[in-house]
Amino acid sequence: MRKDAVTATYAISAESRARFKEIAHRSGMSAGHFLEVLADKLPLDDNGIPLFLSEQAAERNEGPKLKAG
Repeated sequence: MRKDAVTATYAISAESRARFKEIAHRSGMSAGHFLEVLADKLPLDDNGIPLFLSEQAAERNEGPKLKAG
């Protein structure tokens, strides 16, 4: 286990959790490791938004929703 590991406590559907775990298993890794790899490798647009979400917003003629900062 990683020294800096924390427990993720996100509420998701049982179906989504099972699908995520199955994808991780087929990829030869734990769900936690898969999540780390996914977060590290996920392609982002210039605003730091995952491309697949940015593309969906563009298809609806909406810009990505950015937090005021």
